[in-house]
Parts: sequence; structure tokens; C-alpha cells
Amino acid sequence: MPPLRPGSFLSRVFGQPEKRSITPPVGTVMGDWGAPHTFKPKQSLEAYGDNVWLYGAVQKIAFEVAKTEFKLRKKQSKSDEIQYVEKHQALSALSRPQPAGQKSLLTAFDLKFITAMHVLLAGEAFWVLDKRLSPEAGGSPRFIDIARPDLMYPLADERTGDLTGYKYRPGTDDIRLPLEDVCHFRLPDPLNPFRGHAPTQSIRYSLDNQFEADLRNLKLLKNNSVPGGILNVEQVLDEEKARRLRTQWQGFQGGGENAGKLAVLSGGKMTYQQVQMSNEEMQFIQGKEIGRDEVLAAYGVGLEIFGKTESQTRANADTAVFVFMKFGVAPFLIKLNDSLNNDFLTAFAGSEGLEFCFDDPVPENTEEKRATAGLLFDKGAMTPDEMRKMFGLEPLNIAGVSDVPYMPLGAVPAGFEPEPDPPTYPLEVANTNT
Repeated sequence: MPPLRPGSFLSRVFGQPEKRSITPPVGTVMGDWGAPHTFKPKQSLEAYGDNVWLYGAVQKIAFEVAKTEFKLRKKQSKSDEIQYVEKHQALSALSRPQPAGQKSLLTAFDLKFITAMHVLLAGEAFWVLDKRLSPEAGGSPRFIDIARPDLMYPLADERTGDLTGYKYRPGTDDIRLPLEDVCHFRLPDPLNPFRGHAPTQSIRYSLDNQFEADLRNLKLLKNNSVPGGILNVEQVLDEEKARRLRTQWQGFQGGGENAGKLAVLSGGKMTYQQVQMSNEEMQFIQGKEIGRDEVLAAYGVGLEIFGKTESQTRANADTAVFVFMKFGVAPFLIKLNDSLNNDFLTAFAGSEGLEFCFDDPVPENTEEKRATAGLLFDKGAMTPDEMRKMFGLEPLNIAGVSDVPYMPLGAVPAGFEPEPDPPTYPLEVANTNT
């Protein structure tokens, strides 16, 4: 075969792959080891069980994501009517991720719930597609495994930056996974194109501060033998006497149930010096509240979603739900849906021209809807039947009554000149003519 002309189509097909103009950043690709994590994924997952506010925020968003129904529809222009696909292998895999006889080892709800947890904590989640059909039957996967993000490593070509596969390291033996068998859900990291950005990274100090404060308070309650003062003994104590004194004091004052009690010990001259709480200790509560607000702010979850609110009005409750769904839930749903289309749907035969979608979870603003409907109707821009349909009511279908707009009394078209009023005559003139 004669040498191929550099830059020709055949040289690109049969020759060496071309090097990109922009190569991956140094350190993001580490050969056969894989792209390293940008933050601490295992610690981020463990923090879910250590911080009540992180647990609550992640759980509430994950529940909303898990109960969302992802639908399959045909890609069409905006003018065409939406056509949903009722039966497809991708929908079957989502509804029964791990079929085993008459039941599924991993439910559809748990699949979405755990995926959302991984993304919300570690910034990324991975599905491993398995048990594919034969190539003659399309090769579509029938089984979905959830891989822990702290054990997964994307593999990429160091020269071109193209993904080549993944490695999963659950123990001593690595499991190499083909590129087409892995669905990668991630929150993009601004410094690493191969890994997700963990939301816990921005609140790591708040999480650490709250953990240390909780641990310190627990130790104080369990081990503090000087809840309000210092006991001074004016004699030298040997090890045995000191141990006995500590045991007595701990028995009298140790534990939260004995906090604030006055202890009396015998065996020598003793003085008691009262100790007041330092400013640093008094700021623990305030510091925990600041940390709580930072954690909730990172996930777009307000205190009202936890049932904690100073105002119990229905309007404030509706506003809290609206903000939570719009800024806390909807962004993650949009990102998950995008990854389903890019990584998951393409693994199935017959998926050309299809896409996943979901119903907007953000509730309507009822007051704004009423005001808009009233304004349009008063200005003659909406018929009674259109208004009824807007609020989910059946149309009246009364020809000439419910299907026509109504103009306000006295309204005239712009530029219209009203006819002059008929002349009026004094009463005397009118009587004379008569």
C-alpha cells in the first residue's frame, strides 16, 4: 500500500490519531491509573451520616428526583405535537434495573434515589450497563449496576484527551469497563473535564466545624467532671488518691443528668472556684447556625422545607416550596435528564430520534395565574372557555356566549370618533312646536 498523504481522509482512518490542539490539563489524566478525584469522594459520602442538615437537604432533593417520571418522546419541532413512546427497552431498563425472576433487586425508585445521593454528595454518579442482548438482537443492556463514585476512575488518552473507558477498584483487582457500558452523571468541575465537582467541597469547613462542635459537646456531657468550676486540693495527692478523687467526682458530676449539681467530697481542705463559660464556647451555637445556613444554601433548601418557619401563612409555605423545587430540585433533574440522553439512551438499539424528558416539577404560582387570567379576560383577550381550560375545567361550549371574548363596557377602538349628540331644545320651544 503506498504511503498515505498526510492530512487525507485515509490517513486519519488508517494512520495514527491526530493530536488535538488543546491537550488535557496536566494532572487530570494519569495514564492507566485514571483521572483522579478532585475532592474527597469517600469522605463526602460519609458526611451524609454525620451532619443532620446535609442529610436532610440531600434526602429531600433525592426523594423529589426519585419520584420523577422520565418519559421518552420523539424529537420534533416546536410546532408539532409531542409524541411519547410507551414501550422501549430503555424504559424497561429504567423501570426494572435489576430483574431477577418476579422481582427486581434494585427498584426504579432506589436507582434514581441513590444516583441523586451520589451526585449531590460526591458530584458524580456511575451506572454500569450489563447483561446485554446478543448483537443480532441489538445489543441493548438489560441490567444496571450502581458503582460507587469513590472507586471509579475515567481513563483517557493522554495525547488526545478522548475517553477510552473506566476502571473500577473495589479491592485489589481492577475491573476495566468499556466506554459504552458506563453512564457518567456529574456536576461539571471547572478544573477537571473528566470528574464531577462535589458540592461538599464548598461547605467542607462548615461540615468540619459542625462535626467538631457536636463531638465536643458530646464529650463535655459524657466526660466533663467540672461543669461549673475547678476543685483545688491543698495537698499532694499520690496516684491512687487522685484516681479515687476523680472517680468520686465523676460519679457525682459526670454525665448530662448531673450537670449543675453541687458535689461535696471529704478528705482534706478543698476550695471551689466557679468558672464561667468563655465567649468562644458561647459562640458555638451561633457558629452552628451559620454552618447550617451555608449547608442549606449550597443545595437551595430553605428551613421551611424542614418545617422550621417563623411565619405559618399558606402564602409563605407555597413560596418556600416554589423556591425549593425551582432552585433545589429542577437543576439536578435537568442535568440527570441530559446525561440520560447522552450516555444511557445511546446504549439502546432503535433510539435514534428519541430523547428523555420530564414534567416540570415547579408548581405554578396560583395568584399570578389568577391575575393574568383576569387581566386577559377583562381586556377581551380571552374567552370564558379559554379561561376555564386554563384552570383545568371543562369548556361550556355555548356558541356565541362562552367562545367569544367580552369587551369592557364603554371601550372603543383607537381613533374612533363618536357621533355627536342630538340637539336639545328648551322646554318652552318644544311645547310651542307641539
